[in-house]
Amino acid sequence: MAEEKREGLSRRRLLGTATVAGAAGITGITGGMTAREFVETAKAAQSGRESSAEVQPGDLDEYYGFNSSGQTGEIRIFGLPSMRELMRIPIFNRDSATGWGLTNESRKILTEGLLPASKKFLESRGGIYVNGDAHHPHMSFTDGTYDGRYIFINDKANCRIARVRCDVMKCDKIIEIPNASDIHGLRPQKYPRTGYIFANGEHMPLIALLLSHNTIVGEIERGTMALLLAHPVARWQVIFGKFFGHAVILAIATVIGYGLAGAAIMVSDATADPKAWPAFAAMIGTSILLGAAFVSIGYLLSAVASETAVAAGAAIGVWLFFVIIYDMAILGLLVADGGKTITVPVLNWMLLFNPADVYRLFNLTGFSQSASFAGMAGVAHDAQLSMSALLAALMCWIAVPLSAAVLVFGRKQV
Repeated sequence: MAEEKREGLSRRRLLGTATVAGAAGITGITGGMTAREFVETAKAAQSGRESSAEVQPGDLDEYYGFNSSGQTGEIRIFGLPSMRELMRIPIFNRDSATGWGLTNESRKILTEGLLPASKKFLESRGGIYVNGDAHHPHMSFTDGTYDGRYIFINDKANCRIARVRCDVMKCDKIIEIPNASDIHGLRPQKYPRTGYIFANGEHMPLIALLLSHNTIVGEIERGTMALLLAHPVARWQVIFGKFFGHAVILAIATVIGYGLAGAAIMVSDATADPKAWPAFAAMIGTSILLGAAFVSIGYLLSAVASETAVAAGAAIGVWLFFVIIYDMAILGLLVADGGKTITVPVLNWMLLFNPADVYRLFNLTGFSQSASFAGMAGVAHDAQLSMSALLAALMCWIAVPLSAAVLVFGRKQV
């Protein structure tokens, strides 16, 4: 029986064809170059790659970036300049690939630093938080230089701070911060070695606005304002009396909160720099002024608004504008301008139009100790606004909105 003719290529024919094609391809690429010329051309191409931002397969990046991931609750490690994602470190989330949040070891880390109230809350909810909002990773310092020991990151959603060991790139500690509504941003101590983490609470302005936004319009809606004004009291006295009451409430809470923290530092750290205590006291005082400024703004909103709901919405909008949107808008303007119009003096004046920025500038650049710890020494050196000017700006943010509230309320129909 005659052998049937097979269609297509056999393995031997395929390999033979590939060998011939490969040899022809190399010949075409080299264009008849000698071996020495070919090696020199390859070396020149390699040199060109080293001077570019391209990282070839098998090559290593020069730098590595540790990025937060927001609601996914993890740290993501990228290579620079390749921007390859090299690793994800699960922290505030659950991760099936590594077992984080599922294994006994990881659940112990997730729960041992929780407050008793949180542990009780989670008893009927799986025992752990299954979500987190990861923000602002920072590496530890030794003598002002990153030392590669730890990375710290905060959970804005559940008021936690986590520590990641850089030798194994795994989270080994998570604690919950008491007496705070959220933690948004942190900064490790820079000198002499990271021993403290300074965590930022961002809700002083919001608390002040929520305290004051319905002071006037709310009482008008309830009818109690008409009863109050039936007594021999001027309208400006009503405004000032309520304002001082709210300001004192915020001041007491601020002094207690910061005072307890200061007492803990004094008891636990005998090496604390005595020169840093004036900066700490100034932070307490300016925190009270910042709260009073936003109480004043809340009174103006309450005097202008026709309904409590409108005043509440306006209060949230004002908080978002001053705490988040304003600085983002300035950053966008700086990038678009490229330093042509917005010079340092212009930028200084722009920052004065935000009470939150005035507060930040005073506390991060006003004292050498706080500037060094916060990494703002360069900004402090270039700042052209004196401490007295910043204090005056904070006082204006109290006086101007409050005076406007008095004028508006004086003409308001009750």
